[in-house]
Amino acid sequence: MKPLLAGLLALAAMYCRPVTGADWGFDVTAGAGYDDNLSNGFASADRKGAASLTLDLAGSLYQQLGSSTGLSVAALVEGAVFDRYSGLNRIGLGGRGQLRHKFGLGAQAPWIAVAARAVHDDYNYSYQSGWALDAGISAGKQLGERWTLQGGIKYDDFTADKLQPQVLPGVSTAAYDTGGWNFTGKVSFLATPADVLIAGYTFRNGTVTSVTAPDREILEYSDAVARDPVFGDPPRVAYRLRAKTDTISLAWSHALSARAAVNLTYRYQVSVSDADLGNYYSNFVGINIGYRY
Repeated sequence: MKPLLAGLLALAAMYCRPVTGADWGFDVTAGAGYDDNLSNGFASADRKGAASLTLDLAGSLYQQLGSSTGLSVAALVEGAVFDRYSGLNRIGLGGRGQLRHKFGLGAQAPWIAVAARAVHDDYNYSYQSGWALDAGISAGKQLGERWTLQGGIKYDDFTADKLQPQVLPGVSTAAYDTGGWNFTGKVSFLATPADVLIAGYTFRNGTVTSVTAPDREILEYSDAVARDPVFGDPPRVAYRLRAKTDTISLAWSHALSARAAVNLTYRYQVSVSDADLGNYYSNFVGINIGYRY
């Protein structure tokens, strides 16, 4: 993952010119949501849900590199607070970059973009703190005046800052270190001048973390196990396993003005482990208001 991230950043740097006439921007998004399976638990007793409040800030710089190519970079501040499970409260600091090229003129010309993002997440439960990285390529095209199609491939990676002492001799405690490939498709429909309906699908193949009550059987299909006190008594453990994950998302975005919009999102996610343990599923519903200056 890290060579891929470095390569994409180097590609963006190749196109950079001295910044003249660059456009500065600022984005703020405040939201609330509920996830019914934050623990990614399999058994009903291990499924732990909670509501959250989020606040994301981005200060960005956009530079037009040519008639059809643009480069954007942004500094990011991200925060989340949960009504339960305070160990999941976090603040993230980092940045992102994107190089986008359009093949022609006009709104219906197809485009392609390479992007990379790096954020350090500082969790209240410090063993979950670490670097979240992702990098990928996407492409899209507007069809007529109302429809837009978009697809992409991305690799994500999370690496914790530090590891716990071993729970069992010879067993890794890197249960929060995960990574995987994501393949995404999305279709948008402009229902009215102010309303956009969006449907998306993502397939991910990689490692995931689940939290459960202590069970020696998990050692048969997990390659890393760590103590996890976030979800309270009785004590639980986090374990890492390989899984294939399908995510379906639906969203409605309503423009409040030229700079502000309200967004309503629903997401259904189901993971099937390579060890054939069954389905790990979750539902998320959220609302946020975004403002761009």
